[in-house]
Amino acid sequence: MKAIALALSLVAVGLEAAAQTAALSEAFNALRPNLGKAARVMERRKAAFVRPAELPETCASLPVVYIQNGILYKDGQELGRWAQSYKASCTGTVAWLDTTGTLRADREALGRAAAYDISLVTGDVLWTDHSGLLSRNRQALGRAQRSSMASHTGDVAWLDYGGMLHKNAAQLGRAQQFLISGRTGVVAWTDSWGRLHKDDAELGQSSRWSLCDRTGDIAWLDSWANLYKNEVKVGEGVTNYTLREDGRLIWQDSRGRHHQA
Repeated sequence: MKAIALALSLVAVGLEAAAQTAALSEAFNALRPNLGKAARVMERRKAAFVRPAELPETCASLPVVYIQNGILYKDGQELGRWAQSYKASCTGTVAWLDTTGTLRADREALGRAAAYDISLVTGDVLWTDHSGLLSRNRQALGRAQRSSMASHTGDVAWLDYGGMLHKNAAQLGRAQQFLISGRTGVVAWTDSWGRLHKDDAELGQSSRWSLCDRTGDIAWLDSWANLYKNEVKVGEGVTNYTLREDGRLIWQDSRGRHHQA
């Protein structure tokens, strides 16, 4: 009798499991259209995701460059061997470093480089050798502790080991900090007395300043909360300001009123 009871119990368990499986299958089948719809929505969302633009608006000739088995190819043609890194520009020029440390612009050898960069639009190659000598293409600029190149003009702002700031081959002055506008090549910098400069022109004593990368405009505040755009005073009693990417300056005064210039 115990054996019969056990068998009946197992049969009941099996029937219950089968019923649960059937219920789950029915529920899944009911959800299948919604799951398909959700998948399609997710696919649409994925397809609609906008990545940041990889090419600037002026870049029509950026080559397709890749390394395969140590061989560097540009637009399907072999450019060189033993390549370990590269950077391409809109002119079609490719700066690349081989495993011996030799830097080249396409097929032209520039020298043995410790670091390098390329102007996206002009194709100028900025590089330093292992002694710290900074060069642009084949022109030696000087020994630099810090440098930055404008992506659209190829201009170079660099600080030598004596604290002197240079723009390309021209000397600007002793600088505490500096920025260069990527699209215009304008250099904004402050000296050790806190005076703000735009390239070789002094603007004034500044407590805060901003450089617009696209237009080269400089917004700055003096110690009395006066606001300037480049050399022109545009506001008084300013509590905060924003320099927009298009060069538009927006600020709020101490009365809460908003202005623009």
